[in-house]
Amino acid sequence: MAFTFRDFWRKFWALVQDDHAELDLDALAADWQAANRSRKSTSYREVTIGKVLYRLTSVFEGTKDLDKTMERLAIQNAIDPSKPQEKA
Repeated sequence: MAFTFRDFWRKFWALVQDDHAELDLDALAADWQAANRSRKSTSYREVTIGKVLYRLTSVFEGTKDLDKTMERLAIQNAIDPSKPQEKA
């Protein structure tokens, strides 16, 4: 499993809260680099369909067709607009 930024910050705050911990800048820098290497590509898009603004943030590796995802969300909303949208 990849070391993520969330892992980095959890480790960092545990270090900050530990009264007996010593700050090891080399280890901290190595953790930051590991988190940065494992970062995945993200894409953000806003589309207005009718009076509804859809915001889609997608984290992915490789390519992903955001248009199809937006179309699926619009169809879900047209079928049942009272139902809250689920994360894509």
